[in-house]
Amino acid sequence: KGEVINFLGKETIDDPSLAQFWRDEPHFTLMCGRTINYERLKEAMQNVASHFGQKPLLRYTIERMEDERKGALVEIHTVLSRESLQGLVDLHYAFMEASIPFKAEQACEIFAGNFEGYALKNLEYCGFPASRGLFKPHVSLGRVAPELRETVEPLVTEAVFKIRGTYNCGDLVLGRLPFSKDDPTFTPFDLEKL
Repeated sequence: KGEVINFLGKETIDDPSLAQFWRDEPHFTLMCGRTINYERLKEAMQNVASHFGQKPLLRYTIERMEDERKGALVEIHTVLSRESLQGLVDLHYAFMEASIPFKAEQACEIFAGNFEGYALKNLEYCGFPASRGLFKPHVSLGRVAPELRETVEPLVTEAVFKIRGTYNCGDLVLGRLPFSKDDPTFTPFDLEKL
């Protein structure tokens, strides 16, 4: 991520119409939403984490990188093994269901938009449109405008960026997305580790 940031420059990286999500640490987003009671939500998340119990919480295998169109941008992200996917889906469902009692009425600002179908039902149910059957575990390097994708290829090609392998998940972290007026790149920041 640092090499892409340096290559594209601050002006490009901080322009959400050209790039997104390059400044955040690599992570799996298991759940995203607004809460009415942070302390109770944290307690519920700690209970879920203790139910899974082991350290590391999960081992995962990255098989390759791929591009996926996300609105006007192209996201460069990992593709995980089937076994890894199932472990993250199980964690997602556990955290999502535990969070529902603490869900705020209003959705996160980043989800303001035109959702329909299953994504809208998910947004209404748990505050996260990409949940349940739409949940696709991956680690995103970041997103770039289509015209920039080719320019960053030398930095993210698998010949240079050797990502294939099996890894241990790090800590479970409760994070916060800033409001767009504070940071239009929506770079999350950690609140605390569970």
